Amino acid sequence: MEFSVPKLLYGNNVDEVNYGQFWAVIRVLQARLAHMDVRISRRSLAHANVLSVHYSKNILLPLGYTAQHVISEIGKIDVQSRFQHSHIMYANGGEQIKIGNNSYSVEMYDKPAEVRHTGEVSNELLTRLRERGDVLRLEVKLKKKQKLNALFETLGYAGNPTFWNVFSSEKSRAVLLHHWSRMIAKDDLTLFTRPPTPADVLRQILIAHPGETKMAMFHTGLRLVARDCGINELRTILTRHCDERTWIRYREEMRTISEECERVPMNEWYTEINAQLTAYRPLCMDELLKVRKNHE
Repeated sequence: MEFSVPKLLYGNNVDEVNYGQFWAVIRVLQARLAHMDVRISRRSLAHANVLSVHYSKNILLPLGYTAQHVISEIGKIDVQSRFQHSHIMYANGGEQIKIGNNSYSVEMYDKPAEVRHTGEVSNELLTRLRERGDVLRLEVKLKKKQKLNALFETLGYAGNPTFWNVFSSEKSRAVLLHHWSRMIAKDDLTLFTRPPTPADVLRQILIAHPGETKMAMFHTGLRLVARDCGINELRTILTRHCDERTWIRYREEMRTISEECERVPMNEWYTEINAQLTAYRPLCMDELLKVRKNHE
């Protein structure tokens, strides 16, 4: 049995579930199953074995930033070769990035474009919502029980979870932050700082490594090209002229030097994603639109 919890309660998955609504979800689920002539107790549903779970967060981006722009920037990260990496342009103007394999995936996409395509939310509501800012959806899909158990063990949770166990804002937040940190945030100093000039980059490196001008010039070039085309493309360019071991050394040096340089402000959209993942408050269209109305 597969189902979307927000769609059970709200008919869409832009509005997010309050994790105190567990028994409300159970009641609706039980009623839906009864309509299909499937009789099952609420207790059995609550303690049902979970084989797969998708944790997600809808993130309201600061005004002026679009989900397409953020996805384009995140698409510059370094993706390990064992993962499939796809960057898909939707026919309806949306965009998606997907990193993963058969066991799990991390996905980001333009949420308003998706719901406009599916018709879950009226165009009027979407227009009003976008007046508050665009919405980026971050989703981690744990597709197999083995991966779910391994990840829960890594995060300090018991394996073989039931529906009651996985219905948790704490676990959802932990899973999303874990993957955000491992896949995206590891390159934030190289990719997501407010764009410095080439001279700014050179100056920062020389402050951290005074007198090492040749090295500073080399790493200034690496950092600027990485920001421009992404780390995967930089690797493709360089490994045509050097072996993989040399690229790995360059990669580690670049990360170390970025960490040693004076901290510069991060892009506003990146700071906001971190803040919303940390606070982990449910996104609710009614509340957002009510805030806007009160300000008018």
